[in-house]
Amino acid sequence: MKVKINLATTKDAVKVSKIANRFDCPIYITDGHTLKVDAKSVLGMFYAFEFEHTYLECEQDVHEPFKKYLEESEYSAIPNIIAEELIHEN
Repeated sequence: MKVKINLATTKDAVKVSKIANRFDCPIYITDGHTLKVDAKSVLGMFYAFEFEHTYLECEQDVHEPFKKYLEESEYSAIPNIIAEELIHEN
């Protein structure tokens, strides 16, 4: 699973890190190319602010708890059901 995520503030980064720590599987924040940080690490999350774009990546489907932080520009203009299908396809 790879979805664009919005980390606008340090508070967002801390909350996303706390959510990521609920899961046993590895969860990463990436730039979409080569840079990757552990989403469970608050320090790593702060480093992600340097990325031009940020994506949440995980081998499992864990998007539901992160919905608040998904990039609004990708999903806000379409109905939730369609957005759900797009998220599951990635």
